[in-house]
Order: sequence, then structure tokens, then C-alpha cells
Amino acid sequence: MASVGEFGAISSSKTSYEWVSNVVWNIPTKFVDVEGVRRLGPPSSWVKEGSQISVEFLPCLPTERVCHKGPSGGWFFMYTCVLAEIGVGFHFTSFECLVLRQINCAPSQIHPNAWGYMRAYQILMEYLGEFPSLERYVGDAEFASGSLGVLSFQGDLRDFKEFYIKVRSTEDSFPFFLNEHLVERFPLYWNKRPVQCLGVEELSDHDADLVEFLFINLKGSRVLNTAELLKWDSDRQSAVTYLEKKIPDCNIATLKSFFKQRAEKDLSSSHVVKIEKGVEVEKPIERKRPDVSLKEVADFTRSQEGLHGFNGTEDLSSLWCGHFPFTIVADEHFRSKADLELLRKIGKVSAARYMQVEAARLMCISRDWEVQVLEEENLQKSKITDLVESREQSGGALWRKKEAEVSKKAHGFEMFAAAWDRAKAQIELLVPGADLKKMDPVKVVCKGELVDDDQVPAEESGDHDPAE
Repeated sequence: MASVGEFGAISSSKTSYEWVSNVVWNIPTKFVDVEGVRRLGPPSSWVKEGSQISVEFLPCLPTERVCHKGPSGGWFFMYTCVLAEIGVGFHFTSFECLVLRQINCAPSQIHPNAWGYMRAYQILMEYLGEFPSLERYVGDAEFASGSLGVLSFQGDLRDFKEFYIKVRSTEDSFPFFLNEHLVERFPLYWNKRPVQCLGVEELSDHDADLVEFLFINLKGSRVLNTAELLKWDSDRQSAVTYLEKKIPDCNIATLKSFFKQRAEKDLSSSHVVKIEKGVEVEKPIERKRPDVSLKEVADFTRSQEGLHGFNGTEDLSSLWCGHFPFTIVADEHFRSKADLELLRKIGKVSAARYMQVEAARLMCISRDWEVQVLEEENLQKSKITDLVESREQSGGALWRKKEAEVSKKAHGFEMFAAAWDRAKAQIELLVPGADLKKMDPVKVVCKGELVDDDQVPAEESGDHDPAE
């Protein structure tokens, strides 16, 4: 969702921006009114589909410049060509935010050609099925110049300096340029001391292999056209066809084959521990496998379905949500320089072995926990069975007592029925012709009438004289 907003202006003199080039300072924007911003086209085309953010585009005052600093967390400037021609959308990818933080630059402080190179690099990594890392990006080419020659992209954007607007989130939505800690995901305004050059001391083994793979397949005259790559979002098939024709030996299959060959080479060159003859080797502990029925296996499989993959929930705080920002969380919380440096020193083989050890330990812990849970469940079932049996044994005596009481009542009813039949026989003998059809053993005489026992008033209840 996006809309065109009203002015959110701020004005400053050149005194506070002496470090800004006059070329930048002397160029006002063409977008100084709402109508001018609307002529750019539908703002929603600059918001990524499914991003669920609300963006607003603002015009500038004639006195404002792209280097001006606005209110904290309010808005930032953006060259329109970066959005319309390069295809950068909102919100920025985690990789784009990481690059901006590393060079300490606002989105409008770097040249649009640098945005084009950055976007094309991400497209190439997606085409190869790789995550765009900052270290590999620096290793591929120096920022915005491509002087290392590993990757070079054709394309140039000119006459862009007077076409910039303000970008902010709408008032009723959370600012997309802030994280959950209300910290800016990238610098919003120009900085006096940007990092002029990104340097990398050492690449990881994986990144080094990938850079070498790109160098082998992109060397010589294989220069990729940025304009063709930037069709990735609007016409992906066209971009894929271009890459297949331009670099036929550079794809996911060949990259995996390259990694496999390197892994086999590293494995063959690694130290192998030889076991001398006669040396006893400790055997792994043999675990007795419990008897498991097919029904238990099926129940286990069904219980695991909810834990594997994504469950379709729309709650972004759930790790099982398909839209959970895993890459953002990983970049912001699990990619510290100290940890990356440690991994580089350890090396790929050692890290892989460590993962194997940790995976085995987790399997052991998980299995032991599972066995413990099963034992507790069996113990609980045993207690329930004993309790049921105990209740059945104690309940037998109660049932026999209850049965005797019922039998006693039934015997009383039989005696009453016999006495009733005798009384009727005597009346028929003593009063011949008497109508006994209205006699009812469950009724009583009250005020000269036969009524149900529950209809007798409380003060009159009790024994009744038949002659009444």
C-alpha cells in the first residue's frame, strides 16, 4: 500500500553542510508539489508484493536538498530512477540494509549505478541459488566500481540528480525502516564520514570457492548487461534465458559440481588417522531397539507433520510461518564480525566436523529424552491399571451389598402385591357386586376421594382412616 502525502519539509543552510559537494547542493528536485509526485505513476508499483507495509511519498520544498537531514525516524530521500529503472522496492532486502550500514550511507548518498550493481549482484546470486553475503560481494568486486574484474555489469544512469522525493511510512503503520528494537535498519540521512572502500581481510572457504567459480566463468569478455538482469522481477524467463545464453557454464548444477570437486579435494588432502594392526578400537555403544508397531510409526509420522515445513499461519512471530524474516534475524543477531572471524580461522572442514558432532549429540539427547518420556508414560499407565484393578476389587463388595438391598426391596414389593390380591378377594366375598375397578394400590383416600400420594397436603399427610 502506498500513497502520496503532504509536505513534511525541513530547511537548512549550507553552513551545516560544508562537506557536501556544490554539485549536490546546487540542484533542487523537480518534485516540489503533490501533483508532480503523482505524475510518477502508481506508488504501489514501488512497494514489493506481499511486503505488507504502507509507504507514503512526499514532495520537497524548493529549499530542500537531497543531503538534508530530517526528523529522527521521519522520512528519507530516494532518487526515483533507483525505484523506477533499477527496480529497488520497499522494503529493502536484508542484504541492501547491511551494505548501507557497512558503508554508513543513506539510500540517496550512493550513486544509482551502485544500486544497479548491488541489485544485479543479488539477482545473480539468486540465479545460482546462493545467499548474497557482504564478504563475497566485496570479494567479487569493489563497491560501485567493479575494478577487480570478477564481475562487471554494463549500464549507466545519468541526469538523475534533480529527481528525488521523500519516502516514509504512513502514520497508521509501523515504520518499515526500523527494526523491532526501534533502531534504524540503515542510515536514513547523509553522513559526513561514509566508508569510502569496503575491504575484506579473508573470505570463508565457501565464499572463496564461489568467487573463484565466478572468476572462471565470467572472465574475459563476458560482461553482463545490467538492463537484462533487472528484468528478473518483471520478466524472469527473459532474464534466465539471457543468463543461460551469456554464461552457459554458470548455473546451479555446475556450481554444485564445482563445490563437490573442491570438497573431495579438501577431504583427500586432509589428515587421515591410520589404525595400526593390533590396536583395539572402542566400538560404539549398541542400543537395544524397542519393538515398535506400524501403528506407532504412523502416529509418530503424523505428529511430526506439524513441525516440518511451514503450517500456513500468518503470525510473523512464529518460526513456522512462511513469511518469518529468517534472513533479517540471522543478519542482525547471528552474523557478528567476531563469530565470522572465528569460522574463517577454523575452516570449512573443521566446521563441518563440529556440526556432525553437535548433530550426533542432539540425536543422543533427543533419543534419551524420548526413551525417558516413554518410560514415564508406561509407569503412569501401570499406575492407572493398578488403580482400576483396586477399584474393581473394592467395588465388588459394594456391588454385592447394593444387589442385596435391591433384592430385599423386590421381595417387599412381592409381599405387598400378594397382600393386595388377598384384600381384593375378601372384599368381593363380603360385598358381592362391589365395583373394585377404581382401586389402586398407589393411591390414598383423602376427603372422600382417591388421590395420588404426592397430592396429599403436608398437614394432612400420614395415616388415613379408610372410613373417612
